[in-house]
Amino acid sequence: MIRQSATYPSITLRIPVRSSDPLARARRIGPLPAPARERKYRGMAICEEAAAKGKITGEDAFDLQATYGFPIELTQELARERGLGVNDEEYTRLMEEHREISRRTSALQIDARFPDAPRTQFVGYERTEVLSAITAYAELGDGLFQAKLEQSPFYPA
Repeated sequence: MIRQSATYPSITLRIPVRSSDPLARARRIGPLPAPARERKYRGMAICEEAAAKGKITGEDAFDLQATYGFPIELTQELARERGLGVNDEEYTRLMEEHREISRRTSALQIDARFPDAPRTQFVGYERTEVLSAITAYAELGDGLFQAKLEQSPFYPA
């Protein structure tokens, strides 16, 4: 809500209005790059769908966090507003399993570099998908390979 100050008429005040509509709240999140906004909006919509079923499972909360970067605290707040709970034990168990898998796979050391290949153009702020050319390629063995792309929406490793 915007109004003029009674004491100082030349000053315009912006007074935040708390909305019970979580999508309206999500739209106020900003400024975020377009892909991040899309993920947040999608996360809000999925959270609403889960809440409409009458409960938010730990798996729902985990998927929101792992897939859309939707914080567990926001999921819990939205659940509380609707008189629902979140299965925190299931969420914690799934998150620990996810961390363990990440630890195991992060032990894989890949050391193929492409010093002569052109630099990959990062386009992740504008797009989440991009058709790109492979500018360099290396076989790593055991069915693994490393590829250097011309453009990518992913942050470099």
